[in-house]
Amino acid sequence: MIRLDLGDGLSVSIEDGGEKPFQYTISLHGGHVISYQTSADVRKPAGRVGVRNMVCRHVTDRSKANVEEQIQKEASKQASAIETICK
Repeated sequence: MIRLDLGDGLSVSIEDGGEKPFQYTISLHGGHVISYQTSADVRKPAGRVGVRNMVCRHVTDRSKANVEEQIQKEASKQASAIETICK
């Protein structure tokens, strides 16, 4: 499992999705918000937008621009680890 820390207690965990290549789990202050499976890679624009939209839909006090910026920054730090999931 790979964890992207988006700040202020918000995080996204990335795992092998089983049926789909990725499973994303969004957590706020350690509590589960939502999990979903997708073929969208968070390192690519469509994947970032998908995760950003899920965060902003379920955690209402976050700005889309800030969330997307944090996702991009954290995903680039973890790029090689994320690569191991999608093999």
